[in-house]
Amino acid sequence: MVSDTPNTVGWSSCDLDGASCGNDIDNIQNYMEYSYCSRMFTLGQRTRMRAALSSSVAQRNQLWTTTNLIETGVYEPVLCEAIFSVDRPTVCVGEAVQFTDLSYHGVTTWDWSFGDGQSVIGDDPMIHQNPTHTFSEPGVYTVTLTVGNGEQNVSNVQENFILVLPASVNEQPFSEGFENAFPEDNWHVYNQNDDLTWTVANTAAYSGSKSIKLSNWNNDLLDNTDELISSTFDLTEMDTVWLSYKWAYANKVNETDDRLRVSVSGTCGSQWYLKKVHKGLTDLPSANPINSAFTPTNSDQWNSNTLVLDDEDWMTDKFRFKFEFVAKGGNNIYLDDINLFGVDNEGVFVGEIHPTLALQVFPNPSDGNLTIQLFTAKTEYTTISLHNSIGQHCRNLFNGSMGIGNHVFELDGLSAGVYTLMVHQGEQTMTRKVFIR
Repeated sequence: MVSDTPNTVGWSSCDLDGASCGNDIDNIQNYMEYSYCSRMFTLGQRTRMRAALSSSVAQRNQLWTTTNLIETGVYEPVLCEAIFSVDRPTVCVGEAVQFTDLSYHGVTTWDWSFGDGQSVIGDDPMIHQNPTHTFSEPGVYTVTLTVGNGEQNVSNVQENFILVLPASVNEQPFSEGFENAFPEDNWHVYNQNDDLTWTVANTAAYSGSKSIKLSNWNNDLLDNTDELISSTFDLTEMDTVWLSYKWAYANKVNETDDRLRVSVSGTCGSQWYLKKVHKGLTDLPSANPINSAFTPTNSDQWNSNTLVLDDEDWMTDKFRFKFEFVAKGGNNIYLDDINLFGVDNEGVFVGEIHPTLALQVFPNPSDGNLTIQLFTAKTEYTTISLHNSIGQHCRNLFNGSMGIGNHVFELDGLSAGVYTLMVHQGEQTMTRKVFIR
């Protein structure tokens, strides 16, 4: 119904010579077309739009009146809101936080209060708009920003906005089984979606009666990330540390590629180093697929892993580690028995190594080889053997002197099933279940 606009069937390309409805060339560059080269309206379209905007139908002619433009802040931009962000909401004592002002419109003055008795006030955007502030004491701080434009002021108060950690919050060796609720001093949780979070589970555990769970069964947000981050450890005197953990996870029957990522930092979290990714299509599942919300029912439905950390960049008093779960439409995940322990620069274990930490076995289930990690203070005569599910001796793996470190054994020729690994070292006997596929 606009006479100067040629008829068209609708172009998705930019054929400037196209004539889809007779001899008239189509107006391919019209904004009303489907092509991607739009750059014009016709004079008739302009007249039609102006007539619509001048119509009293639905009060369209009220949209552009001076009164309405003033009331909506369009006629002359008014100061609407004070907003700010930070580069890191969690830091350690002595680390700087970068604040960024995102307020609008026409801000000319800034008044920052950081909650620790310090403030930044002024009208120089190079100094006062995006300040950097260093907190000298641990704690949780409320930050306030008041912005002005010469006529009015607007404030924004962010309660408990910055968490400042002391160095060396946790001692090691460190062992966490979540049996004593959720120790907030030891752990910090960050959720992309507040409806999903890490919580203590009373219905499943590898050892004890509790673990920590992320309910992912009904999560439809792909790539939603939830983080569980430790507080700080002092590793300044350490040569090598081991981070071990256990998890339980089952795919849905149609298989989903959820991810469990494990990272470490020697800088309180300002820089993270990704150490391990467990994927839903490879090594993340510890149990058979299930088309219902997964809950592990026995220790056979758990996997374990141990990371060896020996980079000097991590041997600081601000060491932290984190677990990230990246959801891709899969199932629930559980964590348990998170342990950190190691040897110092003299090669001596720090603290007393718990018997459950002295022996680690992976991969478990195994497809043909097995790595045994021994964390013992000295080299001793050791025997290692495998026994089947009814206790019958199947194979001797080792007889001799063995100390700390990784020891790899071939399991070829053994039938698939559940075995008991028995390690005798000195006067100590340790056993672990081993699954052979």
